[in-house]
Amino acid sequence: MLKLILMLHCVQMLLDYGAEVNATFASLETTALMTSSFHGHSQIVRALLDHGASAKAVDTQGSTALGYAFGGIQLYVSIN
Repeated sequence: MLKLILMLHCVQMLLDYGAEVNATFASLETTALMTSSFHGHSQIVRALLDHGASAKAVDTQGSTALGYAFGGIQLYVSIN
């Protein structure tokens, strides 16, 4: 639990100091929202969304954060 609290605090601090919330990384071009969704870190997901993270962002395999929340599968869902 303490580890998650520390991670959330770090994420919040980065966001407060202007970190690019939709930046991509690694060869799959995933976002922090995708990675947090995959690992089930709902508080971090909420913080990222509150700071404008795009739920519509797609990685190089066509997956979104919603797909990552379901274990990285590719889902074809319309998000409004």
